[in-house]
Amino acid sequence: MSKPILRHADFAIGKYASFCMSNDGKSFSGNMHPGKVAYEVNPSKELDNEHRYIVARGSKVRGRTGGFIAAKTTSSIYKLPPNSHIDAEFTLVLNINVTKTRPSIITFYYLKWKGNLHPYSSMNEAMMAMKPIEFIRAYFHDTVYSSTLGEAHFTYLNQISGYIWPRLNISFPHAHRDSRVWHQISQSPDKWLDAKYAFPEHKELKHKYIKPPAKVKNIPEHSTTMCCDEVGKASGTKHIMQVDGKIALLFTTRTDDINNGDQYEWMPLPNCPDGQQHFALLLPEQRDTVDKYMYDKGAGYTMHPDTFRQWMENYSEANTGMRYVKMKNMKCGEEANIVGSIDYWIVSCVSEDEIKELSKKCDLPISPTMCINYIDRNIQDPHIPGVVVFRGSRYIKNKGLGQDHINLLFSTILNGGQKRDCQNVKRGSFMNTDRRQTHMASGSMGEVSSSTDHQHCNVKEVEMSLKPFISGITGHAGAQATQQQDVSGQVGIGTVKQAFKKNSGMKVDHLESSGVCPYNLVTVPRPITFNKSKNRKRKRNEQYNESYNNTDHLDSNDCTDEDIGGMVRQYLEDSDSPKLVAYFDRQFKLFEDRLSNDKTKKSNKRYKYPLPTTCAWQLIETPEEYSFRHIQSFVVQGAGVSWDISSDVLADSKIVSGTFYGLLVRHLTSCSLYEEISSGGVTTIMPGMAANAAWGSSGGWKYLKTTGRERQQLVLSLLERHREEHNGALPRSLPQVDIRNYTVTSRSGRVLGLTLPSEAEVATVGRGATAVGRGRGRARSNASRRGAAARRRGRTR
Repeated sequence: MSKPILRHADFAIGKYASFCMSNDGKSFSGNMHPGKVAYEVNPSKELDNEHRYIVARGSKVRGRTGGFIAAKTTSSIYKLPPNSHIDAEFTLVLNINVTKTRPSIITFYYLKWKGNLHPYSSMNEAMMAMKPIEFIRAYFHDTVYSSTLGEAHFTYLNQISGYIWPRLNISFPHAHRDSRVWHQISQSPDKWLDAKYAFPEHKELKHKYIKPPAKVKNIPEHSTTMCCDEVGKASGTKHIMQVDGKIALLFTTRTDDINNGDQYEWMPLPNCPDGQQHFALLLPEQRDTVDKYMYDKGAGYTMHPDTFRQWMENYSEANTGMRYVKMKNMKCGEEANIVGSIDYWIVSCVSEDEIKELSKKCDLPISPTMCINYIDRNIQDPHIPGVVVFRGSRYIKNKGLGQDHINLLFSTILNGGQKRDCQNVKRGSFMNTDRRQTHMASGSMGEVSSSTDHQHCNVKEVEMSLKPFISGITGHAGAQATQQQDVSGQVGIGTVKQAFKKNSGMKVDHLESSGVCPYNLVTVPRPITFNKSKNRKRKRNEQYNESYNNTDHLDSNDCTDEDIGGMVRQYLEDSDSPKLVAYFDRQFKLFEDRLSNDKTKKSNKRYKYPLPTTCAWQLIETPEEYSFRHIQSFVVQGAGVSWDISSDVLADSKIVSGTFYGLLVRHLTSCSLYEEISSGGVTTIMPGMAANAAWGSSGGWKYLKTTGRERQQLVLSLLERHREEHNGALPRSLPQVDIRNYTVTSRSGRVLGLTLPSEAEVATVGRGATAVGRGRGRARSNASRRGAAARRRGRTR
């Protein structure tokens, strides 16, 4: 790899640090770069044998964590102004430990660089002469050092220049801007330890290290059945989840939106009739007043439920004119008099005429606008009357997040909101990991290529020293949620995948479900206290914790855009599944206000297709240990139902999940209420950490729109890596890839470099034209014409 050159670049966003090891290995230091500068790839073919340039990067890591190279400093480097010099220690972070006490104590275990390269003259020479493990043993101290978070800060690193060992997780990603090639920060820190390797003399420390969640395995076949009908084949869904108990099909009409509903927090009320949950709608300042009153009364205080209910209803009536909002309460494992245990709920919205007909032959009428039928087997959405907007059941996985995982998340997420466009987050901590973090890179990372190629986060929101370790946790949790999503019975994701596969112009041969719904989300409680002016003030490690809740909202980005929607529509029209086409027609007709931006030209609508979100909930601590019951619901306001995620439900089911369409129906997570088991008194103050942790996955049009380009970027990275490892030679072939489309060649055919096909060239692929790389289209066209003329002359002879 040639030596990088630091140049001015108007498109480079955010300050970032780079580090360099001295030739003799005795010193390791870096600089904090301002925005508008980036490292350009040196066009010289000569390798830099003297330096190793390394760029700071905290990022997402899947699987085992540990073995990362890092710069150890006494304070966070991200607080330094641009052009600052950084003195650091070169370390190899093995892993971390998180205590179960609160506040948790985070301990880093790491090896220190010895500060020499004897007998070699440079790091490059030493690395070329030794195997990776030999190198680590020779030049890192055998002693495992430890430091707690606060005593030390670790900045995880990516190598962008220097010798590279084979088989180690180190890459040299590039970005192409302004017809020039720039060093690009990769998506994960360099990992210097083999996954199977550990120092034998340090095995006694292994039990202290935090481990990622249970390995994501395939769902057991006995939990699902095959989907072999026309809907299964056309939508590409292979399996559908089955449960032991009955399945409740709840039909309902759309519920009117509440005026200014996004302003109110929904407080669950005690002493509700069976099958119902009532909520009082409070303004944030009213909720603060309630919490402050409960807190000032001291530990163990509870209010009589009737008094509390009267107080909350008075607030709600003053705000909305309604004393409370009534929702049909759905419980996983609920015992129904007619059929026994209900282990799965499906909510489908229908028209007013349809609900009248369904009510005549239903198993259980609820109201003039709601009724229930019971079935024995789970079925896919198109086989159900109306439009399915919610599915709730037990989690198909029996293991979720461990206590150490939750403690680590709790310690890493510093502020409440992690998504810029999510203004409805009110309490607790919300973190939307993976691609959506791209849009919060302010002041934290150097961006060169398009922001959709990155997985950055805001250093003000996340403790960056812990970021790689929570990424392994959230990545596994998101993969589990994706598996649940795929077998739930929804067909939206599969249909989009099939549409991409059948559209040759997109150049996407295989699209995973995680490519359609790539965003992993996590919610945990947050520490809170009050200051003397009675205002809420967020501080860590003090007073009590508040659970996560938000306000009534729609997820406007959880859909395809209209261009991809048109592609999906074309695929549906070409498919052999009238039932699938009819289902999406019903969806568009019932939710036209959500799915169409064209309000006037009725004959020329542009379709959008909603993408589902799947969430899973589990208890952190059992409230019964504190003699309380935790009451909380996930409310689908647009359908008039609530999904019970209270402690008694989770104690029986361990983990429950919900799959819903956040663009179609307004939804929210309610406040938490704690009911003392013996007296029935209630409080809003959480005892200990007796609340829910939640995780899941969701989709979005901004990422999906770049899917074709993402695949091209992956191909380009593979080609670049092959050239670097094989002295500039390209592979002879890649499966289903025309390598010529990614090469810049001279008129003589010599490969000058690599590039992405232009947007215009990508657009022509679906029309049968050949995409060509920039800078060589005219030469290739002339050669093609000459070749065609020669062939014609041959046929004439």
